[in-house]
Amino acid sequence: MDSRLIQICSECKKASCWHGEFMCSDARGADLILKTATELDQLNLEDKHHYSVENIEEVFGEPYPFGFKEENSNE
Repeated sequence: MDSRLIQICSECKKASCWHGEFMCSDARGADLILKTATELDQLNLEDKHHYSVENIEEVFGEPYPFGFKEENSNE
């Protein structure tokens, strides 16, 4: 079970949209929501690559854990 909390678009439920890679038509009015990587796997709306550690580091230009948080963390 992957408990990383991923930042995603509230409208399309995709990390690639919220991270600005492939934005949906409703992205402009969307909010940030958090889903675990396991929940995103179950939704099956996009390839796992878009919320992988490597891709999030590439998109944000910051090392892990920028772009997501561990569930039950104190941050």
